[in-house]
Amino acid sequence: MSKIITRQTKDVVYKVYKYFESRKNDRSTIEYANDINLKKTVSEATGFSETSIQKIIKEARSMEAQGSTFKLPQNNISPKKRIEIDSFTEGVIRRKITQWYNVKKCMPSLKKLNAELKQDDVLHCSREYLRQTIRRLGFKYLSCQSKRKILIERHDIMRLRWHYIRHIKKYRQDGKSIIFLDETYVNQNHATQKCWQSNTERGAMKNIGKGPRIIIVHAGSRNGFVHNALLMFKSHSKTGDYHGDMNATNFRKWIDEKLTPNIPPNSVIVMDNAAYHSTQIEKKPTMSSLKSDMQQWLERRGVQHDSSMRKCDLMKVIDEQNTEKKYKIDEILKENGHIVLRLPPYHPDS
Repeated sequence: MSKIITRQTKDVVYKVYKYFESRKNDRSTIEYANDINLKKTVSEATGFSETSIQKIIKEARSMEAQGSTFKLPQNNISPKKRIEIDSFTEGVIRRKITQWYNVKKCMPSLKKLNAELKQDDVLHCSREYLRQTIRRLGFKYLSCQSKRKILIERHDIMRLRWHYIRHIKKYRQDGKSIIFLDETYVNQNHATQKCWQSNTERGAMKNIGKGPRIIIVHAGSRNGFVHNALLMFKSHSKTGDYHGDMNATNFRKWIDEKLTPNIPPNSVIVMDNAAYHSTQIEKKPTMSSLKSDMQQWLERRGVQHDSSMRKCDLMKVIDEQNTEKKYKIDEILKENGHIVLRLPPYHPDS
């Protein structure tokens, strides 16, 4: 494979050729004969073939005739000056990004944001410089966040959250025994996933499969777990969700047999809003309910309505009734002298 000869190398080779040529034409020098082969001499001196020397000489003479040389042209282009952004421009960029989310309801890309900043004569720069500026302002290109944060700040959720905080504070001040209950799971072959190893020491070995899932139901307070309240059983669910193994019947049985006999009188029971915790005594009718059930629900509450009304009209009357939900578990615990306090929605760690 022939190697590429750079312009600088060609310039050096041609200068060597010119040097030997000048020595040959100098009659005062004895060591150079008139019949000396310049191309061969230059080839021996530089290591390039005579063919390459011939091409370089031909190219050099052609360039001399045009008044140019092998030397690279000087770069007279001055480097671009870095744009300096003041605090006012930084504030405008922040507001622009916020405006895209809150007003335009869409995500700002670097291309769109850069075009808008140029159009409004705020900043004229490249996309890369804009990206660096945005990162310097504290923005990071990360995965989109969940809508749960928005749900938590709904006015009705906020009301329930303050209801929980006020009541739990009052119960603590009154010195009541506060019992927290929950459910979880663990796999039978649960083990650490990593350990220290070497070529000679394999370390801990884990099982091939996770093994059957064990469902755990328990309750506790600041004094520790409730004595004799532990419930453990093997899961038979194939859904991957341990809630599929719990239902209202099993939960009520645990309440009756494990929890209430082992907690102090007049305790406060804190629980979340799992479906099997929230079986209603009398559920409010919906549009999928029978028309007769909707009418009976209104009659039990003494709400006047016309029997000829259609389901959509009955549903409107039902929605106007501000009825409080009553849960079976809450009433059972109240009958045993206990108070139920439910966590606000989307606050499992409260």
